[in-house]
Amino acid sequence: MQRRELENPPAVRKCAARGRISVVGGAAVLLLGAGGLAACGQTAGSKAKSEDTGSGSVTGAGGSGTPDGASATTAAGQGGVPVDGSTTGGVAPTCDDAGGGLLPKRLTRLAFPQLANAIGQLFGDEIADEVRAEFELPGLAERAFPALAHASEGAAFGEQSWSKADAIAQRVGEHVLNEFASLTGCEASDTACSEAYLHDVAAEAYRRPLTSDEEASLAQLIDSLTATEASAAEMAQYGVYGLLSSPAFLYRTEFGADPEQAGPLAPAELADQLAYFLTDAPPDDELRELAEQGALLEGSNLEQQAVRLLGERSVQQNLSGALNAHFGLPNVEYVVIDAALAPTFDQAMRQSMRHEAEWFLEQLWQPEPFAQLLFGRRSFVDERLAAVYGIEFPPPDASVDADGFARVELPAERAGLLTLPAFLASSSRPDVASVVLRGLRVVTSFGCAAPAPGPPEDDMPSELPVGASQAEAAAIRAAEPACAQCHDAFDPQGLALQHFGLIGEYRDVDEAGEPIDSSATLSDGATVSGAAELGAHLAATDDFGACMSKAWLSYALQSVSETLEPCAYESIAQTFRASPGTLSDLLVAVATAPALRERSAPAQ
Repeated sequence: MQRRELENPPAVRKCAARGRISVVGGAAVLLLGAGGLAACGQTAGSKAKSEDTGSGSVTGAGGSGTPDGASATTAAGQGGVPVDGSTTGGVAPTCDDAGGGLLPKRLTRLAFPQLANAIGQLFGDEIADEVRAEFELPGLAERAFPALAHASEGAAFGEQSWSKADAIAQRVGEHVLNEFASLTGCEASDTACSEAYLHDVAAEAYRRPLTSDEEASLAQLIDSLTATEASAAEMAQYGVYGLLSSPAFLYRTEFGADPEQAGPLAPAELADQLAYFLTDAPPDDELRELAEQGALLEGSNLEQQAVRLLGERSVQQNLSGALNAHFGLPNVEYVVIDAALAPTFDQAMRQSMRHEAEWFLEQLWQPEPFAQLLFGRRSFVDERLAAVYGIEFPPPDASVDADGFARVELPAERAGLLTLPAFLASSSRPDVASVVLRGLRVVTSFGCAAPAPGPPEDDMPSELPVGASQAEAAAIRAAEPACAQCHDAFDPQGLALQHFGLIGEYRDVDEAGEPIDSSATLSDGATVSGAAELGAHLAATDDFGACMSKAWLSYALQSVSETLEPCAYESIAQTFRASPGTLSDLLVAVATAPALRERSAPAQ
């Protein structure tokens, strides 16, 4: 028999993504391509296309020519209703529905950093790090909130993102070829050992045992590779390539026992949901074992697993990175500020601000109320930041670390995150401490407000007077009904922060040389004076807990375009308010909420 060349991947190339949905033993599962991967009939450079199976369809690789972020096709019996990649059938949940604000059954794609974490768990940190570097995947410092909102992602696999996922799978396959002996423990001639290795990898990659149909498809792939006289190492290479191109690896299902009916997630799906929410990685052994035993929802097991994971340092760092993105703090690396107006705002200062902000957020894991975020005055600064704060450095009796940072108590006019230089500088304009940008940052970050669109062009007021200060401009907007309908919701918060200049330095006069009045009347009628009172007011309102509940639920669900109804997160806010109020309390409330554990029936 003539040996077939394997320099280019055989029929596994992209054919692995021809996934379909089937119901096996009452459970919705993803199958490898019908007829086996090697027989899928796709050419090496072609794009994967969906295959109708009678119980709905799934586009495993972004559809036919759809751009990144475009809608995929849902499974779960929705008959091709367009959905976004964290798919809900395009139907927003409503509190009047039987589902009570629950999202419908859906598929959710994994973000690229999550895929890299899964690769690290399967094949080791070395190849995972190589994939992150080679494909420029966003790290903790560059992530979005939620992850699929990142510009490089998109809710569904489109042409560009699928090409990247395909190249990553191919790169990992090459790694398996090069490190065959150490990864598999197989002899070079032992194809039976390589076959057993692929079965083990498949169960780990799919995060559950394979179904009989998947076993058959994998066996057919192995048979096709054997027919080409592939070596044991080549069998492992292309087998891994195929498995990592499968929808069962690239997506999470949220179908439960019956994809047509409302109900809880299946145990393996719930383990996936919890793990990817908290760790950005597949379930660990303990969580997966509970799922396999069907015990994850027994008693307080789910809550205990959430508490266990939240006690791990790596999980805390992961979620602190998510908070960093939610509050827009990475923007301090890119914001443009006039060097003539802020000569100390160089790259070193930007890095110092980022380091302080990251430290500040990590302190939220202490057993203290999460609201410390808004009024805490402990921080961690170096000599550069001390000059911005106007404080002595190093402070008396302070211990300075190897990076030149020391713990400090900030002045009384400071109030938690609101007055960190990273927060203030990242919402400045190049030449002015912007009332609008800072006010918007406050109401979107802490109140989850979505400002109304601007007025029609015909209703726009005349231009502001040349040289008007920020306070004067805010007063003009307040007097113009077309402006006030939006700006009244956020300009007062920006005015309360006016004592802080371009990069967060305290000042008593504004850019026009006028004395600053930081008093403001908020849209709820409360009057505050300065950042400290603003922070205290925000922390005391129900809106803060409700917003944080909504934000974390959106993050956990990888919700990019769905509209979360209040009933989906109000129970979380109520649980949080009844707790000691720590960050861990909030995240446990999210992890155990019905909105995370259950799904409504798909749209008909």
